[in-house]
Amino acid sequence: RALLEQSTQSCDVKALKAAIAEGKAAGISPAELESAQSALAVEEKKAGVRAALCDAISKRDVSLLRKSLKDAVAAGLAASELEEAERTVAEEERKAAAHADLTQALKSRSVEHLQAAIREGKSAGLEASQLELASKVLAEEESKLSAKSQLQAALAAGDVEGLQRCIEMGEAAGLGASDLKQAKKALAAEQRRRSCRALLEQS
Repeated sequence: RALLEQSTQSCDVKALKAAIAEGKAAGISPAELESAQSALAVEEKKAGVRAALCDAISKRDVSLLRKSLKDAVAAGLAASELEEAERTVAEEERKAAAHADLTQALKSRSVEHLQAAIREGKSAGLEASQLELASKVLAEEESKLSAKSQLQAALAAGDVEGLQRCIEMGEAAGLGASDLKQAKKALAAEQRRRSCRALLEQS
């Protein structure tokens, strides 16, 4: 009886099973064993829930983790036993949000959005392969911005050689026809003026 009481208080599955077996062998009545058997059933359920929680954590599956957490609370697991699962849910949800934002940034091709999405993706723990395309697109868009800036400077300076070089850079960077139209028009006009001056000098 003393062993039954001790094992019931300890909540140790192995000890409870041993105490119940000894109690039965000693002829203790079913009524006296009831408390220990109830405690065993509770602890066995908790053990099963713990195992399911560990499995969900290892798989990092948010839906599975949420179900396991719900079962763990219902089974009466201590809050400290839920911390790792709750932390894993938070981490995976942050990753999912970061991935979704990265997808939107790729669609917008906005330099600011891409920069922010890549920073958050790295911080959230996304894999390098998930960030690779965004980094590539960011480099392309930054190259376009640089080409546009240099085109504007060359236009303002009226520099034929500079315009020609910047147009070539812009085309290489993937600038569209609309981005290059003004520069090409200005270049053609400047080239015509140069031709006219040369003809005048010759005549």
